[in-house]
Amino acid sequence: MKSITRFLRFVIRVVFRVCLVGLLFATLTPIAYFAWRASQPMELSQFDGKTYFDWLKGRHTAYDDLAQEYRSNHPKQEVKDGLCFYTEVGVQLMAVLPNSGFYALAGIYPSLQSYTNPKDRGKGLVPQQVSWIGFLPAWWKTYEKFVWEMAEHAPHGPVPYCRISPPQFNQNSFNVESGPDYSPNQGSNAIGVRFHHDILMRQSMHHLARRLHSKYSHHAPLVYE
Repeated sequence: MKSITRFLRFVIRVVFRVCLVGLLFATLTPIAYFAWRASQPMELSQFDGKTYFDWLKGRHTAYDDLAQEYRSNHPKQEVKDGLCFYTEVGVQLMAVLPNSGFYALAGIYPSLQSYTNPKDRGKGLVPQQVSWIGFLPAWWKTYEKFVWEMAEHAPHGPVPYCRISPPQFNQNSFNVESGPDYSPNQGSNAIGVRFHHDILMRQSMHHLARRLHSKYSHHAPLVYE
């Protein structure tokens, strides 16, 4: 009886350790991959061969320049340095990154696509026929597509000194209205979906901006124009 008990305890310890190792591997592998991938040229041609870190550096500079210009033109209004940039990065890391991962997972298991936005599938935001070997690259490319959409949205954001100019668009690169399920007859629907997506993105950025503003300022309101 004692030998059976010892054996069961041994099995439980082995299973626990295997699960722990698997959990650590599943957590650390994407982190290591994204840390490496962020230092490599991005895949979408819109980014003009920049790395993700270079892209973030340029965004930070653009936001800072616009904030300084807005402060000069509106001396009575408080401008929170870094608010726009860190709001954008926060949305990307807390919302866009996990959402992109789920979309890439739906490329492996098509049954999960029923839980994705059908219009996103039409815009090519859900990768198709993804294997486990290609899961991380598909996740990253999907992330790039959402990052680009956020960049296109920035000029229409709620905070005036966050409305940096959109980056140059390459007509030969990814188009949000040219997914695998898109047809010219869907043009009007795609515009409506894009508008709906922009509303959701604005709400996310607005909410995070409010949280950051309330954390760092207790007296001056955000100014809208």
